[in-house]
Amino acid sequence: MNKLLQMLDRVRPEIDPLDEHYLSNETPLARDRYLTLLAANLLEVGALSEARSRLFDMLITSMETDHSASFYMQQANALEHNELKEILLYLREDKERTKAYLFDLLVLLRIDSPLDSTEVTLIEQQFTVLGVTEREAKNLVFWFDYFGNSDNKCDTHG
Repeated sequence: MNKLLQMLDRVRPEIDPLDEHYLSNETPLARDRYLTLLAANLLEVGALSEARSRLFDMLITSMETDHSASFYMQQANALEHNELKEILLYLREDKERTKAYLFDLLVLLRIDSPLDSTEVTLIEQQFTVLGVTEREAKNLVFWFDYFGNSDNKCDTHG
């Protein structure tokens, strides 16, 4: 990514802050685990596109963490069974936390292209492991599609 684009990505939240993330008030460890799991998903689906990388950086900024994306990618590469289990149990403790995670995951995976079969399987497995009911899943996907539909986006330049 070019230098100007990186600087613009870093300065944008300072000029036009993102809404506070649901996990912003959680402990640094909780936020780090959350972001590590998102990073693990990004690594699982292959090469990290520029759009996914930029969005992940913006998410990190919105959660006010002390680490960079590369830290979370390294943590994801070293993720072990017990750590994954702890993260998933932490997410399951709070339905809103679960929804925030799955919404972030859907946005990250679909930011620059439709979901492929590997990504759909990965998401479906996480819906199941996180105890999301079919009704909750449909509701979450509805809102994801609604906000992702260009006809429903607000004009921020007019």
